Amino acid sequence: MNEFYQARRAALLLSLSSKGAAVVSGNREVHRNGNVFFPFRQSSDLLYLTGWKEPDAVAVFTPFRRHSFTLFVRNQGEKEERYHGHRKGCKEAVLEYGADQSFPIETLSEKIKDLLDGFEEVSISIGHRSDIDAMVLKTITDLRNQERSGRQAPWKIIDLQKTLSEQRLKKDDAAIQCLRKAMEITKEGHLCAMQSANGGEMTEEELGGLVDFTFRKHGGTSGYPSIVASGNHANILHHAPKMSALSGGELVLIDAGCEWEGFTADVSRTFPIRKHWNQPALFSKEQKKVYDWVLKAQLAGIKRARPGSTLQDIYHACRQVLVEGMIDLGLLQGNPKLIIEEGTYKRFSPHLFSHWLGLDVHDVGEYFQQGKNRTLSDGMVFTIEPGMYIPMDEDIPKHYRGIGIRIEDNILITSKNPEGHEVLSASIPKTTEEIETLLNAHLTTMDL
Repeated sequence: MNEFYQARRAALLLSLSSKGAAVVSGNREVHRNGNVFFPFRQSSDLLYLTGWKEPDAVAVFTPFRRHSFTLFVRNQGEKEERYHGHRKGCKEAVLEYGADQSFPIETLSEKIKDLLDGFEEVSISIGHRSDIDAMVLKTITDLRNQERSGRQAPWKIIDLQKTLSEQRLKKDDAAIQCLRKAMEITKEGHLCAMQSANGGEMTEEELGGLVDFTFRKHGGTSGYPSIVASGNHANILHHAPKMSALSGGELVLIDAGCEWEGFTADVSRTFPIRKHWNQPALFSKEQKKVYDWVLKAQLAGIKRARPGSTLQDIYHACRQVLVEGMIDLGLLQGNPKLIIEEGTYKRFSPHLFSHWLGLDVHDVGEYFQQGKNRTLSDGMVFTIEPGMYIPMDEDIPKHYRGIGIRIEDNILITSKNPEGHEVLSASIPKTTEEIETLLNAHLTTMDL
């Protein structure tokens, strides 16, 4: 990966003016309670540029200087390493991570003055870390107060977020490789859940635990808290798994993605729960009808995914089919165009159907440019995830009440394919026939 990190840093340096420096801060450890910390995860920007995964790191970029990449990291200490294992320090920062020079993080407030001296601009991710923002402001003030001694303070602060967001939006080969690996492990997690869900014998919490365990078993972790929602719980868009038992005959919606080397997948599948391990798991006629409309909507959206299209084009394609489905199911009545104009469909499908995907599950990147929907181009990765959520209200046909279905796949825009895209998560079963075949593979003909 080193060559890719070097290329990313080179692109950042080129984006800065000849008199512009940049400061990119990593995350700090966060207390959970008492002296216990949450599991550490590096800030996506620093991870993207350096690969450095340990807390309390700050990178300073100074183009056209002898040392254009300086990395400040935690000190190695015998006591800390005895408790927590080996820490990478300044030596590794240079030899393994490509820094031109590296210093202990404790020296940042002192050495940053020399690094920023002489630059006219400094770019930072404003608001990411208030302590780093304050340090940069203080450094500028200190340098200004020393201008009679030959110092030169930056006079402009620029928000670095837009530059890095645009850079991260179009995935390089290394990012795509990481996403492919994340998808492979995500597939294993979803398959494990599909094959394990038994009514009355398992809870949402247990099923979610199996998914997360599978990710860890293959060296990954969850890119976000997994959603496991059975029955009417699926109508809560971000339902947190509970210790409520799965009910045979109902559907369960799982929205889960593995993170690999910082890059995360984001996949949703909805499938029926078997009543017992030796009984078949099948969609009911009503469940299948709703599911097939959602799938038809998603496939219409995927078909529109190509260079030159927009996420809005994809949304409109999905929405048109979903509204037709709502009319066919008897959830809505009237003219599809009027229903869309009035927005009455939002009762059953309230959210948008796409977001960027990468180092963050809702990854960075502009959705609009100059007031217009951004056009898609090679290297962009995003989700397509239409859903239909039918509440338990009395004005709804009884046999559809409580059904919630979302189908989500991850799409790479690429002009290398005639279709203009690649469905990165295509190998995870999605049609009702594929899902039922997987769920019932362990049963004999007699059982069926």
